[in-house]
Amino acid sequence: MSAVGSKFLAMIKLQDELLSYSPYFTLNRWLQQAENYAENLPDKDLALYNAKAQITFWGPDDYPKTSLRDYAHKEWKGLLGSLYTQRWKLFIQNAEQGKFTAPQEFYKMEVQWAKSPEIYPVSTQQTRKLEEIANIILK
Repeated sequence: MSAVGSKFLAMIKLQDELLSYSPYFTLNRWLQQAENYAENLPDKDLALYNAKAQITFWGPDDYPKTSLRDYAHKEWKGLLGSLYTQRWKLFIQNAEQGKFTAPQEFYKMEVQWAKSPEIYPVSTQQTRKLEEIANIILK
């Protein structure tokens, strides 16, 4: 991967880390709310899947021609570090090879991601101080 592509992905990782300092900017909070809603229901997995689908492809999981991309786009800790990083890696790798990334490729990634049971918990152990992250961003 080129230096520019690597730097862009590093910026996404840094933003993901920065967002972990507030529970209001975490994917985990959204997914926990979905799980809590369905806690006693037989369709707990479906509630989690729908919470993920709503912020990505929102629609049937067998219609890659959907035009509902990033229906309820969010930039949350966990979402940036997982799905968005995967999508950007694919885009950058293809672009560097002169290839176009078809929306259907992103759709496939999104559906697979939404079907995962992962809820992206936020670590209480921060690896860096907030001031250090701010200084990196400002440089």
